[in-house]
Amino acid sequence: GACRGKGNAWFVVGRRALWDGRQTLEQAGLARYATLDIRPRVLGGAKKKGSKEFLAEARALAEEHRHKEALLKYQAAVDAAKREGDMTAMALAYAEAGQILVVIGCAREAIPEFKAFLGVAKLAKEEQWESAAYGGIGMAYDSLGEYQRALEYYEKHLAIAQRTGDVSEEGLAYGNIGNVYDGLGEYQRALEYHEKRLAIAQRTGDVSNEGLAYGNIGNAYYRLGEYQRALEYHEKHLAIAQRTGDV
Repeated sequence: GACRGKGNAWFVVGRRALWDGRQTLEQAGLARYATLDIRPRVLGGAKKKGSKEFLAEARALAEEHRHKEALLKYQAAVDAAKREGDMTAMALAYAEAGQILVVIGCAREAIPEFKAFLGVAKLAKEEQWESAAYGGIGMAYDSLGEYQRALEYYEKHLAIAQRTGDVSEEGLAYGNIGNVYDGLGEYQRALEYHEKRLAIAQRTGDVSNEGLAYGNIGNAYYRLGEYQRALEYHEKHLAIAQRTGDV
């Protein structure tokens, strides 16, 4: 049957300071797979696809919004990566499949994919992958409206980011935790986390996330009934959106 969930609602500008999966994977040290060598390997005179080829095909299908076919290719990539012993390809396949499932409103089904990604991360002893996996699991629970469980995983994401000194991931975690508190109706706490995200975005020159933080701070003030301050922050968000073309 059809999956239920918020689908891609968290991509709405100003509402969710969202887990950008592609960016997170790059920050997790997987960027070298962004451009794949998709030449088939030759074994015994016959061409045999490997995990990289299946990943490339899955991404192409996902770009065309052929999500079910893409998910089958990701599974094929996992199977090939297991044969090859390629932990990076396996991690990518699980993580990207999880992202697609959340986007199409199948967040419940995404959780096992992100947990498999987490398992690979722990096996490979890759803390940055582990951080990204916790963020993905949190995102799935957040999308389902299961905010307490989302908070549990986002806090693990934050803890690793702080321990490893990954400032960008720390900012992302602050924003996601702020969104959870917003979902729980704890607007003052949400405001505190969004302000932490804003501070990191300003310090690192991350204009896009600075804009998102302004929007989320504006939302928090609006829900607290402080409409003038809400307007001030939404206007800052709008100014950045117009300047960057993100409208």
